[in-house]
Amino acid sequence: MNARNLSIACALAGLALAAPLPADGDPPRQEASGADDIWQAVLDVTRPDQASRARAEEHLKQAGPAGVRALLRAASLGCLRNVILSALTELGYEPTKHETFGVRPTRPPGAAAMAVRLLKRDAELQDAYLASPNPLERYLALASLIDDPARLDAAIYPAAAGMDRQTSLQLDKLSSFVRQRGLEPGIEDAILVKLKAVQREIQQADVDEQLDIGDLVAGFVRGHCQVDVCDSRSIRIYRGRNRSSVSISHPEAIEIYRRASERGVRPALLLWPLFKFKSKHMKPAAELLIRDLPKLDEKMRKRMATLMVNAGFEVPVEIEIDRKAPGWSGVEKERREAAIRQGSQQAREAIEAIVFCRSGADGWIPLLGYSGEARSAELAAELAERCPLARAYAAAALVRLQDPRALGLLEPALKRPGAARFHLERAVLERGTPELRAELARLAAGRLAGAVRLQAILSKRRPASKDRAPLKGGGARR
Repeated sequence: MNARNLSIACALAGLALAAPLPADGDPPRQEASGADDIWQAVLDVTRPDQASRARAEEHLKQAGPAGVRALLRAASLGCLRNVILSALTELGYEPTKHETFGVRPTRPPGAAAMAVRLLKRDAELQDAYLASPNPLERYLALASLIDDPARLDAAIYPAAAGMDRQTSLQLDKLSSFVRQRGLEPGIEDAILVKLKAVQREIQQADVDEQLDIGDLVAGFVRGHCQVDVCDSRSIRIYRGRNRSSVSISHPEAIEIYRRASERGVRPALLLWPLFKFKSKHMKPAAELLIRDLPKLDEKMRKRMATLMVNAGFEVPVEIEIDRKAPGWSGVEKERREAAIRQGSQQAREAIEAIVFCRSGADGWIPLLGYSGEARSAELAAELAERCPLARAYAAAALVRLQDPRALGLLEPALKRPGAARFHLERAVLERGTPELRAELARLAAGRLAGAVRLQAILSKRRPASKDRAPLKGGGARR
């Protein structure tokens, strides 16, 4: 049996097992309809032929509760994400591009869309399926109340009780749908708060069932556990060779660290998100870390001390900065913030230099040489002193201004001219003084690469236009 036939067989088997409930289990209203005709209509709902779909929908409407039951059972055979997206879209939800990725837009709406359409018309059926043991059926019944905010608000907690983790993750889509609907501010806020609360409760209960703090502590002690640190408020731990993962809360992270530190292992990265995102549990975490800072390796000690200082705690570690690190470095920015919080004069000077030496304006600095004013020379000299990356640009301006301070800047500027080389060479060629050319010759004799290049350019320079010999034949230049 090939894969296609196997999948069809499995689907038919699922439909056969999902036969309609007996009369005493169905909602009160009953309408006669043969089971075989109902299942055929369910299959026809997904056909591309519009006429067949219209006949199938009409038949399922007449079947009443039995038709809805068959549609919901058929929907449960599909991918949960796609089933819920199809149902919400039928009700008017506008999905994002991310949500529709991998979903074929030309496919017929399907059983879930038809089911919520029928549920929306029948309050008795909605109440019946809000109490269904199937989490998907409760979700779809809850979604069908989108145009009745008062009933939706009252039904959230009962319908979400006992919902599994995978279905609860789809409550985000229902929250987005509520926002799109633009309900009255009071009722909308109440619904969104409840949806978020039940989602957190379900996910935390699921974590509590799987989490064994003692096992995780032992994993850290044996070196089998690693912490995934990223820009997220959640803390994820990977365990063993198969890299199975579990997410933990901030109090659980503190407890795991405390127990592990008692056994000689200090997984400080467990507490990193607490300070990064200013958790309300920072204080007990800071007490543990301040106690253990001398026992951490140097790199981790500096990292955690920086985080704690920036979170408002005092630590017995002096934060040191790297003056050579680029100002755009996020790590160095945090370190300089912590250092200046501690009152570091070095950090203050570094931050002032970064503010003064704003990047993006370097190419404009050589233009100061054209002003011919003393204040332009003073500004160029200050830039050369305080901004190492702009030194060559500032030297070009001072050369053009024929300022004596250009002599002392020529060597460092030629060592690392960067993109300023063109400006510097042009300034020397056009406005270089005899003293400057003598200094250039000395540097070239010392084999400084930039000076050798510039000296070669000077030696090959063509005479000025008024000194050039006329072209042969006396004709005008073209």
